[in-house]
Amino acid sequence: MIRKNILILESDSLLITGIQQILSLQDGLRIYNHQLGKLEEIYQIIEEVKPEVILIDDSIMASYLAAMFLYLQAESPSIRTILVNARSNRLYVNDSHQTEIENIYDFIGLLST
Repeated sequence: MIRKNILILESDSLLITGIQQILSLQDGLRIYNHQLGKLEEIYQIIEEVKPEVILIDDSIMASYLAAMFLYLQAESPSIRTILVNARSNRLYVNDSHQTEIENIYDFIGLLST
């Protein structure tokens, strides 16, 4: 079975919590949580977990996003980042290009590719 590591940068967002619950029901996904902290701590957990996907609440992480994207482009360009925007109730996937996710089935399908 295919195993994918998913790192969720923890926030108190209800949307992130709901997505985490849905992901925990899917086979082949290993979910890691990390409390928000300093950027250096986030970089260290990325190195340890080696996630294929990072899930981020963009309203909580707004101050970190630019620095994190620069780091990921330089150090781990294959990691997909998924920005969750609770205000607009949308998910955005950043890999080679930005894609908007319309529904949870598309999101789960994306994780299996």
